[in-house]
Amino acid sequence: MHNRSIILLSLAFALIFFGFNGVQQYVTIYFDQIGSGTIGFVSLILIYLFFTLCSPAAVPVMKKIGERKTMILAALFYGFYIFSLLVPSVTLVIVSSILLGISAALLWTAQGTYLIRTSSEGEYGKNAGLFTTIWACGAALGIFTFGLVAKAFGFEMTLVVYALFPFIGLFLFLFLSPTQDVPTHEKKATSMLRLCKSRTLVRVSLINILFMFAFGLVIGSLPLLLNNHFSLEVIGYVGGIFFVTSFFFSYLIGSLSDRVGRMLLIMIALLCLLGGLALLAIFDNRYVLLGAIALLAIVYATIRPLMQALVGVISTADNVDKTVALFSVLQNVGVVGALIVSFYFTGKSIYWVSLVCISMIMIFVFPILRWQDHKVRNTITSEIDG
Repeated sequence: MHNRSIILLSLAFALIFFGFNGVQQYVTIYFDQIGSGTIGFVSLILIYLFFTLCSPAAVPVMKKIGERKTMILAALFYGFYIFSLLVPSVTLVIVSSILLGISAALLWTAQGTYLIRTSSEGEYGKNAGLFTTIWACGAALGIFTFGLVAKAFGFEMTLVVYALFPFIGLFLFLFLSPTQDVPTHEKKATSMLRLCKSRTLVRVSLINILFMFAFGLVIGSLPLLLNNHFSLEVIGYVGGIFFVTSFFFSYLIGSLSDRVGRMLLIMIALLCLLGGLALLAIFDNRYVLLGAIALLAIVYATIRPLMQALVGVISTADNVDKTVALFSVLQNVGVVGALIVSFYFTGKSIYWVSLVCISMIMIFVFPILRWQDHKVRNTITSEIDG
């Protein structure tokens, strides 16, 4: 039987991101329609920039008030951000974007830490896959329905409705079981800076940059590309593919990784990532576009549970929160980099630049992808303690 707290955690995130992901998929198009297209990109860049900068600072906050209260606090600002889009004020959008970035750092650091501390070692992949599946269902429904509701009732009314869902989701956090505190003798152990002494851990963390760089391209540039080929409601369906594939693949891949290890599956996902970006770069056909998006969606569904489970494998009880924060920092470096590329490059050049950047990073990552999970863990432990 699945851990009750994992299911509640997953349902809470499904509700929060029903609201947020539905809005996020259309935010650049929304600002473009009201004559402020640049603000949409600036908002996304600010969110992920402050997500990146504040992830290390989320660790002491979480230690002070606990994972549950941290997630409740963070969820409040997801609703506030959506409400702020109703006001035609650049200043308000910028301020709410910064606050959302800070909240995202708190929310996802607490989530990753809670999931690992609530799971047994043999179920990291299964529970991460279950979380991703339920979370993705909520996000997909939000994306699918937003376009239809916005077409029928307008963006403003739709934003009001979607802003309520993060507030509904946060109430489920109240029913989560508390995690056990780290024993006193372990609390001195590992600082964030000391974690970075491990070259292997840093190289493993670079995998987040690779995949989230691709995801950043999706949220930053693909909606506008899709807008050139499809109607508004179809964009929602296509964007939702990223979450539908999570429903079908995340639990399966997460459970499989508990048996065969994470590194081989990550290597396969990286090769598929390069293939999907190559298709976007070379072809200009709506059917090839859909095929490339489907391939990237499978990669996305695969990598989320793998990376969350990998944290549990390579971390210890006292440094799991800092490892989650480190992964968040580097994955959001990838997202911010992708949004910047989307801002300064247009057309096919976006994907060619992406292929070059990802290929360069893969040079540093590829050797360790041939290792078994236990070798990665042992090497990281020896580097930190050495």
